[in-house]
Amino acid sequence: MSKSSNIEIIKKYPLEYSLSEETKEILGIKDELLFKKPQKDISDIYKQIKKTLSEFPQVGGTLPEINLDKTQELRTQFENFKNEIQPNLAQISDEETRNSFSQALEEIIKKLWR
Repeated sequence: MSKSSNIEIIKKYPLEYSLSEETKEILGIKDELLFKKPQKDISDIYKQIKKTLSEFPQVGGTLPEINLDKTQELRTQFENFKNEIQPNLAQISDEETRNSFSQALEEIIKKLWR
């Protein structure tokens, strides 16, 4: 015998979702971190980018402020920022830091695509 159930997904923020208590019980989910992870990842990456820029102000550019209500607009702003500072990345003398910074920019753009 097959039993069907309705699953309720609740959108809290643009990149954060939650399940109803009944749905969590049906699925056996006890932890909502699964749904908050993308937003936390973006915030953590942003902090890393901001820290590197504070250490190397000669890179220039204007880092966009995080507004997850408008992810498509934010993604475009980060792409523009990346293009704007690309010629100045050599100002980051440490190659590992420079590569990490470039990867963080790529990663935040990728996560905003979702």
